[in-house]
Amino acid sequence: MDLKAHDHQLTLLPRHDTFICNACGLKGDQSPYICVPCGFMIHQHCLGLPNVININRHDHRVSRTSVLGDSAMNSVCGVCRKQVNWKYGGFSCQRCPGYVVHSRCATRVDV
Repeated sequence: MDLKAHDHQLTLLPRHDTFICNACGLKGDQSPYICVPCGFMIHQHCLGLPNVININRHDHRVSRTSVLGDSAMNSVCGVCRKQVNWKYGGFSCQRCPGYVVHSRCATRVDV
């Protein structure tokens, strides 16, 4: 498992608690990895998200980011065309400002 998905040490919280994954922005309810100092929480399966990938729907590689930030505030996902939550992680293009993709959409096998 890639415990380097965050800048600080991550610790497994082995219990059933509802949380929002900071990597993908989706709800979870079971055993997240957490960063106690900054409140970061991540699904176990999101630990393995790649850092950089190619997707068929865009000409450039997209990079994983833990917070999409203000530049994605009014953006839609380049794959599913639904609104992205700029407070959470996803994938963005370094060459095309505003091009963002949900983590789950970027790693779908049919993309």
